Amino acid sequence: MHPAPLQRNDAQPKREMLTVSAGVIVWRQQFTVFLDVVGALEYAAPLQIQKDDSFAGLCAVLVEKLG
Repeated sequence: MHPAPLQRNDAQPKREMLTVSAGVIVWRQQFTVFLDVVGALEYAAPLQIQKDDSFAGLCAVLVEKLG
């Protein structure tokens, strides 16, 4: 399930410091932009794929981090 998109006149979400490492995943479906806060490991996965364009590389990083 996707989080609800922000509309042009919506109030900005309250900013806060996170207690754990996290990232923001941003994507678009047609003309709607979505933002989702994800944990550090979930954020690292697309960065790893972007870095070396290899599913095997992603698997190696996950094994290294998760055992």
